[in-house]
Amino acid sequence: MQSFPLLRVPFLAQKVILGQMTPMDLFHLSHASKKAERLMKFSAMKNLKLEFCFVGEGNLLTFRVERDSIFYDFHIMSREHFPGVDQFDILEDNEDNTRSFSFAIGCNDVPRQAKTIVEYFRLVFDMKISDLELSFIENQTFKLITDVVLAQQTEIDMLKIRHIRGPALDLTELLESVKTVKTLWIDSKLKSTFGFHFDNVPRMAAFRNAAWFTRHNLLNSEWEGLLVMGTSLTNKAIDDFVEKWMQGDFPKLKHVVVVSNKFQNRTTVAGRLPPIFEPEVLPLHWREINEWGVDVDVNVGIEITNRNGVTAKFGFQGGAKPIFFLDVSV
Repeated sequence: MQSFPLLRVPFLAQKVILGQMTPMDLFHLSHASKKAERLMKFSAMKNLKLEFCFVGEGNLLTFRVERDSIFYDFHIMSREHFPGVDQFDILEDNEDNTRSFSFAIGCNDVPRQAKTIVEYFRLVFDMKISDLELSFIENQTFKLITDVVLAQQTEIDMLKIRHIRGPALDLTELLESVKTVKTLWIDSKLKSTFGFHFDNVPRMAAFRNAAWFTRHNLLNSEWEGLLVMGTSLTNKAIDDFVEKWMQGDFPKLKHVVVVSNKFQNRTTVAGRLPPIFEPEVLPLHWREINEWGVDVDVNVGIEITNRNGVTAKFGFQGGAKPIFFLDVSV
């Protein structure tokens, strides 16, 4: 194959050529030389989103970059699980009408390599992480990765934390320093003292095993979409929440779903008995929240309108763990 002297052509021509290259091409080119590496900051990579997913069960780390509806996946895995004898392997996948390219890297220490790659994308391509998912990893690995994120950015689109092994977490510094814009999922053991006040809430927040989630959390944050499971909120807390909404608070609110074994039929909410419906009487059509299989039928709710003229349906749904919902009409 004939070589092309990219570094010798005029700068404007270099930018045009870089604009035609895929993220995979640019990643490889950045390793060619120091001059090529310095050129990467003028590529289109810095305008693309970088997704980071580390699932500790398979010790598999994936960085994903999407461009023109094509996914470019960089997989970091332990050498003992690395397929084949070569260090690199590029695959093409056309399943589900999507096109993706995978680039696999074998290493001896996946967490350390994760830190190195995050810093590399930041320094070489001026890219920040848009989505961060950490699941089934050790506490020290979690800290290693989140420390890198804390050091280089103040905002992220999606943050998903599940089943971090080891001592209970305190996410206060991470949540205070890095604003989650779109989606926040937390399903991990947190310290009993954790009581973060969500001043800047994401568009969708989902918390599981949320024993830490209190009335204060519910009433003092401008929720847009909220799912809470495993809390000990009572009818009184829900009554206070609905009353605030009736007075015009929570103007961004679209829906709230709370699962608590403390809900009961004896204490009124919004001046009405909260009949807790049993699952068998529900119609077969429902609004499903897919994250953790919580099915809510808003059709059984009571219609209410707040002082701003916004209409919603609220109510309780029964079962092993009763569910409260409030769904704002679109």
